Amino acid sequence: MTQQRLSRQKAPRHTDIHHTLTCELAAGLFPVGGRFPSEGELQQRFGVGRHTVREALKRLADQGYIDRRTKSGTIVLATQASERYVQSIGTIENLLNFGVDTELRLRSFGFIRLRDPDLCKLLELPTDERWLRVSGIRVQREIAAPLCYSEYYLPPAFAIDRDVLKHLEGPIFAAVLKQYSLQLDHVDQEIGAIALTTAAGALLHAPAGSPGLTQVRRYFESSGSLIQTALNLYPAGRYYIRSRIERWD
Repeated sequence: MTQQRLSRQKAPRHTDIHHTLTCELAAGLFPVGGRFPSEGELQQRFGVGRHTVREALKRLADQGYIDRRTKSGTIVLATQASERYVQSIGTIENLLNFGVDTELRLRSFGFIRLRDPDLCKLLELPTDERWLRVSGIRVQREIAAPLCYSEYYLPPAFAIDRDVLKHLEGPIFAAVLKQYSLQLDHVDQEIGAIALTTAAGALLHAPAGSPGLTQVRRYFESSGSLIQTALNLYPAGRYYIRSRIERWD
């Protein structure tokens, strides 16, 4: 079911609820320090189940809008999102949230041949092969400051048109799945620490030489073909990953 939703590139219901609530918070419908609607109230209002409401509330809490307290209920902390972005990683569907919560401001689009051996090693892509590269700055929809610099590499067999990006309402990999009627099988991820270069610092409004984080993700469809490699570069303090590691009996 998750893969079918991805192939249709339809945003989950909790994303719509999250968007509605952030707009209402920004409009001052829920004052700072006041009580926020309970899970039960939101379930009744939107006509959805508990899991859907909890996912929407979790994203609001991750963004610093609310504080969910066991005994006193949910309290409003802010009417604007925090500059840091917290991404929960547990399922493929979680990856959709990043593309929905952020906007890609396009800087370049075109086919290239990768000849930088260090970059090829980082991306685990062969040298001197032709790739569609899409690059840009990602910002949170509620915040103008840059969240990260992103580069996306797609093989010619799974290339998308530039016009697709103008109407993109989710991640690029979801647009590829939809265009080619594919199903996502798995995603490999690597994260590393770096010092920001002068050029990267200028793009991200961060000092040159300051700490940064590289995140490389490789997306594979069900037959095992690579459909996209993504490189995201974050300044320190703007991106956090949250995951649950359970006991293995």
